[in-house]
Amino acid sequence: MPNSAPETKLRINLNLLHPKELQTRLGEKFIKWLVTYGRFIVIFVEIIVVSAFVARFKYDADLDQLKKDINADLPYIEEQATDEALIDQTQNKLALIDKTYLSYDRWQSTTLLLATLTPKSIVFIGLSLEDKDEKSVIFRVNGSTLSNTDLGIFLNNLRGQDTLSEINLTNIAFEDNQIVFTITGASSEL
Repeated sequence: MPNSAPETKLRINLNLLHPKELQTRLGEKFIKWLVTYGRFIVIFVEIIVVSAFVARFKYDADLDQLKKDINADLPYIEEQATDEALIDQTQNKLALIDKTYLSYDRWQSTTLLLATLTPKSIVFIGLSLEDKDEKSVIFRVNGSTLSNTDLGIFLNNLRGQDTLSEINLTNIAFEDNQIVFTITGASSEL
């Protein structure tokens, strides 16, 4: 027999799967991640974009409806502008009166005294108060009434007070079945 060596078979180990021992490059990792999870991100972003697009149509329609409602109510609002100006003017006058009234104790006492002495049928049209000196206030009452008896009672009530002096009926007139009058006087502290 010829010199024969045992025959060894040539064996090759071929692993077709990706070997775990080798590190993958960053680009390969990113592509794998993009293929697996990136599609979900793209779908989610597309849902948000479509939702925003649909919401834009809804909000545009709401805005148009609001503009139509405002334009429909605009004539009524413009019609009320004079009333609003009158109310603002009245509120400013009341604020000034309140500020002035609260700052002077003599004015408060004079106003309260006039209010308690006035019969119910007399309506004040105007009331002006001025400081005469440090202890007295000059007042002027413009008013109207339907009864001259109530006017006489009012004058007698004013003249009967010790703190009131110089009570004069300075003007009297008849307008629209009413007696319009002006009374002046002075109020002093005791």
